Amino acid sequence: MGGAGSSSNIINYADSSAETWVSGQSNLLYVTSWNGTLTTGGGTDQLIFGSQPTRPLTTSELNQIKFVNPVGLAAGTYDATILSDGEVVPTSTVFVPVPEPGTYAAGGTLAVLAAWWEWRRRRTKTQAGKIAVDGFRPVRERPTGLWPSRSA
Repeated sequence: MGGAGSSSNIINYADSSAETWVSGQSNLLYVTSWNGTLTTGGGTDQLIFGSQPTRPLTTSELNQIKFVNPVGLAAGTYDATILSDGEVVPTSTVFVPVPEPGTYAAGGTLAVLAAWWEWRRRRTKTQAGKIAVDGFRPVRERPTGLWPSRSA
């Protein structure tokens, strides 16, 4: 929207309660540099969806609207809330994205792989360090009784 020092921007959508919004992280509406009145609305920049009491936007739809660096708030991305007149304004809560479950799975797999790699590296280093005083590596003896003897 407009931002500091620019003209007013008022976007008024008709009631869209009968429309279905596609959900997902890639389907977010970002409002940048919004300059309005937080608690009462009616400021320089306004984003209006229908009017109450028809409840023009569901909670799920509101969660798809994000305000980026609104004027008067600390830099960040904020969730949206709807006022009684249908105007959508940023909340005072900063939006924190939640990673997809696949991100946790990939992170866990990488942690297990790193632990295995370190275990293997230390094991190899320990075995390579077993050098006898005379400079020869010790020969691992076979346990008795498991293999046939070579003297036969």
